[in-house]
Amino acid sequence: MDGRRIGKLKRGESLTVEVSPGPHKVQALIDLDGSHRLEVNVPPGEEARLVVEPGEHAMHTFGMATARDPYLVLRRE
Repeated sequence: MDGRRIGKLKRGESLTVEVSPGPHKVQALIDLDGSHRLEVNVPPGEEARLVVEPGEHAMHTFGMATARDPYLVLRRE
């Protein structure tokens, strides 16, 4: 998040991180690939829930995903 590694998760795990209000850039990574960067604006006193899912090409051989088709998809819930 914002250029810093925040945590490491395994399948089915979750992570809670307190952040300051305002915009944050978030990306999910696996090995050398990952999701597109997602900008998340967190209003004061609120929370943002994010979900990481396999991308369309996640079942293919590593490295087959393109810039348009990320290996992971990061979205706001």
